[in-house]
Amino acid sequence: MKLCDGIFMVGSGEFGLSNNYDCSVYIIDAGENLFMIDCGSGVNAERIVQNMKDDGLEVNKLKALFLTHCHLDHAGGAHYFEKEHGVDIFIAVEEMGLLLSGTEQEIGLESAKDYGIYGNDVSFTNCRKAIPIEDGNEYNLGALSLRAISVPGHSLGSMCFRVTGNNLDALFTGDTTFANGVIGLLNLEGSSLKGFRDFLPKLENEVAESFLPGHGVFSLSRGHEHILQALQAVRSIAVPKSIL
Repeated sequence: MKLCDGIFMVGSGEFGLSNNYDCSVYIIDAGENLFMIDCGSGVNAERIVQNMKDDGLEVNKLKALFLTHCHLDHAGGAHYFEKEHGVDIFIAVEEMGLLLSGTEQEIGLESAKDYGIYGNDVSFTNCRKAIPIEDGNEYNLGALSLRAISVPGHSLGSMCFRVTGNNLDALFTGDTTFANGVIGLLNLEGSSLKGFRDFLPKLENEVAESFLPGHGVFSLSRGHEHILQALQAVRSIAVPKSIL
């Protein structure tokens, strides 16, 4: 599903584009190459590939996968895209160990199953290798540029990505923030309100036009308004509204 010039949504459980467990999966079309932001749960990942083809995207041009964090709905399909399509996988240095060797307990999948978010038949397959991302890293995507912004809070290594160039200015927030100022605070190891208080202000001056979260409603204009609402919420004395 084309969202605007240069950005496609090719997976989402909520929008019925792919498996129910999948987060929003985005493709950045940089011309000669394609880049993926998050990859879904890995359950029937072939459907995401078919969506790419249906949108006229050449799958053999997919070069890299940038993960916002290592929860199943965002990173469970990474091993598939590594094995079947040879993509390079980028993830925050704080969570690279989880992607390569983390157990279901360590990545929070065991707790999510207990809570009923996933069925017991779902599993996480570790990747063979990955490239670590650190805060402020910039990547040349041809005519576009991607900059990593570390915002621990939802998880220890949660990353946001700002992509600019060719009249495109988009902020991919993963599970850090959602529409209308909702945040991704969880009662899980690695998730903390203090992280949001300390690090979410880094997004205050990231005035991107498009706001593209890991779940739910996105915005192709005035996207920064959602960030400002989240900042107001975490600066309040009341506990901010979270996605769960």
